[in-house]
Amino acid sequence: MIKNIVFDLGGVIIDLDRKKCLDAFETILGFPDFETFLSAYLQKGFFADFEEGAIDAAEFRKQVRKHATRKGITDNDIDFALCEFLAGIKAEKGALLLELKKRGYKLYLLSNNNPIAWKYSRKLFREGVGVEIGEVFDALFCSFEMKQLKPGKVIFEQMLSRADIQAGETLFVDDAAANIETAEGMGFHTLLYNVEDALGEKVMEVLERHG
Repeated sequence: MIKNIVFDLGGVIIDLDRKKCLDAFETILGFPDFETFLSAYLQKGFFADFEEGAIDAAEFRKQVRKHATRKGITDNDIDFALCEFLAGIKAEKGALLLELKKRGYKLYLLSNNNPIAWKYSRKLFREGVGVEIGEVFDALFCSFEMKQLKPGKVIFEQMLSRADIQAGETLFVDDAAANIETAEGMGFHTLLYNVEDALGEKVMEVLERHG
């Protein structure tokens, strides 16, 4: 029986717009090749270091300025360009989370994230769902705080330990196949989410299948 549900954030709960982010890096910052660092699933280079918590926001912005051709760009310029990646939360996804919580499921978040995007994500959640993210999820697990990234096994192990839950009683929902593969190998129930699908329908199908 599934008692717990672990959701990815970007690409599952929050819609992503990679093109809009890349356009902002090029037009606002003069950083046309940011696409080499920004993936829909797993970041690279200094951006991966940022999401793993190896560097802080100040160092991330310093690295951006090293690559940018425009002079005099501000911290706000960089933060704005980065957060263009986050497109918002559909009302039905917020409703799904509230319904699952009402039904008694324990809800958790496991996200490859960074301090700049995380702050903006909390704002989007508040606006899209109507409550603080911590009021919906029983615990929040972010890569930059845990110093680990998905699809590595360690971040999953740390989440299970800190939440005191069992993989066999937990549904893991993510849009990246590599993350799903790790979770399946650890005994989680899994749902590889396609952004074209209705999240609620797919989650309910799995829950009904496993009771």
